[in-house]
Amino acid sequence: MNCKHCHDREIVIKSRKLCKKCYDYLRRQNRVEEYPKSDLFRKRLNDKYSGMITKLRLCPHNPNCNLSKIGREYKISRERVRQIFNKLFNKKYSLCLSTKIQ
Repeated sequence: MNCKHCHDREIVIKSRKLCKKCYDYLRRQNRVEEYPKSDLFRKRLNDKYSGMITKLRLCPHNPNCNLSKIGREYKISRERVRQIFNKLFNKKYSLCLSTKIQ
């Protein structure tokens, strides 16, 4: 598979589908965001733990839901569930939790 920018070299930066030379050039020019990351993480997560994304989305609004319960259900640690939440929604679970308490 070839680079999206130059269409010549092989892909090295898989998430953005760019070769190393183009990635470095675009980063220096502050244009790397023109080539957004693929949604590979969300696809892999959905394949491995189907249903977790919707539970994580609803968790801050549901007082009976917490990271430990989700972790036990999918046999992963509470810390890993928190990391997945942060990566999926680009915000800290602890900040969402403060709205849940009020």
